[in-house]
Amino acid sequence: MAAWKRVNAYRGGAGVDGRSIVKTAEYLRAHWPRIRESFLDGSCRPLPVRRVQIPQPDGGTRELGIPMATDRLIQQALLQVLQRIIDPTFSEHSCAFRPGRRAHGLRKLYDRFRLKVNDGKTAVALASHRKFLGYAFWCGPGGTVKCRVADKALKTFKQRIRQFTRRSGGRNLIEIVERLLAYMPGWKAYFQLA
Repeated sequence: MAAWKRVNAYRGGAGVDGRSIVKTAEYLRAHWPRIRESFLDGSCRPLPVRRVQIPQPDGGTRELGIPMATDRLIQQALLQVLQRIIDPTFSEHSCAFRPGRRAHGLRKLYDRFRLKVNDGKTAVALASHRKFLGYAFWCGPGGTVKCRVADKALKTFKQRIRQFTRRSGGRNLIEIVERLLAYMPGWKAYFQLA
């Protein structure tokens, strides 16, 4: 019952089944014994999530997955049971995603140790949606994670090369080649993993 109260209070959108919270309540009244049995015998499988695009302040979008309300209910029930068992084993300094604690507690730790956090570069997301030290990641065949030079890093590289080789720079060919020989091997060595 506590799990249902939590899911009902949050509301949230309908998943791939198209059922709102109200319709899910009606569905669960009629089908709960079968759902419970499939969960207990291990045959219960969550359905795929409904994908929606969320606009971002920088003009881009990010994907959000919305699970069915039935799946959210089962996840919440599991969380409430497991949290009582696992939570006491966490460090007292572990803050986020725990009852009665917030990520703001991390701020206090950062202040205490004089650590700086760049909020513009800090996020929790799939690795394939983020760039890290000039690399972008993606999943290749068979789910293997691959890396490549991120678009921004490649654009910066091309701009530097154009800057070195522009005709209006007032340098002779030998100076241009020397600058390229100083820059390109370092860039190549840094991005050798891609």
